[in-house]
Amino acid sequence: MLTLKDTTGKILAKSESALISIGREQDNTICVNEVSLSSYHGVFIPVGSRWVYRDNFSTNGSFFNSKALRAGQARLIKSGDAVRLATYSIECELKSKSLADELLVLKGFEQIGLHALPKDTDQLIISSELGGAYQELTTAITISKNDLGALTISCQQPVVINGNSHTGILALLDQDQIDIGDFTFVVCYSGLAAKPVRTAAPTNRDYDPAKKMEVSGKRAVFGEKGASARVELKTGSFKAEMSMSQRLSTIADDEATLRMNRTEQSYALFGVVVLFTSVGFVVFAVSIF
Repeated sequence: MLTLKDTTGKILAKSESALISIGREQDNTICVNEVSLSSYHGVFIPVGSRWVYRDNFSTNGSFFNSKALRAGQARLIKSGDAVRLATYSIECELKSKSLADELLVLKGFEQIGLHALPKDTDQLIISSELGGAYQELTTAITISKNDLGALTISCQQPVVINGNSHTGILALLDQDQIDIGDFTFVVCYSGLAAKPVRTAAPTNRDYDPAKKMEVSGKRAVFGEKGASARVELKTGSFKAEMSMSQRLSTIADDEATLRMNRTEQSYALFGVVVLFTSVGFVVFAVSIF
């Protein structure tokens, strides 16, 4: 059971197995009338007995225990974790039994599978040969464990790990995120006897408020305080023609298309200005000579 509360202790939502979305739009599970939030800002996703929070490529970003998440990044939820969506803070309370070491598999905002991590010197191989939804997997990955309990991933084609492209063999840490096309793998492993040392990858998100205002075009990047924002809870089912997970998976594409259209319009306007300037210059030159 996942319970989400605001900073005053008010319960925002409870769920055992239903996806919880949050944002400004009315059809979110939790609707927050806060200008700094995106329409569909983030999603809490049930995966077996676990829960994952995933940022939905929001404009002003999500923070997990005060650390910024990359756009689209998924993080495993534990009881006591704090998730901040732009300026709006949420506290997580999770009641669950002792959980095994697993590899969580998501596709968009849906659970695809749970796989036990290797024991001793066994290997876990994920490939299109598993069938079902995995048929769309474009490359295979192999996860192994050495004598010290350290995990490694091996792949012959590039995969994205924590936002960076990798090929070959790389050590894995707890909560590492592996992205292959539409598939996301989250490592849940706390049994390291010897924790590998790995330099933290630089974030590619810029959280400077002034620059965010310029890029997003919003009236304010950080609006009224989250504590005073109006929150509406939706307990009914999603009433749109498509499912919530399908709706959410289109948001990033729609926003990217909108930005592309605006860019193309800007180029077209610039071309018209240049054309008229050139014509005017020619007419002026002819009138002189």
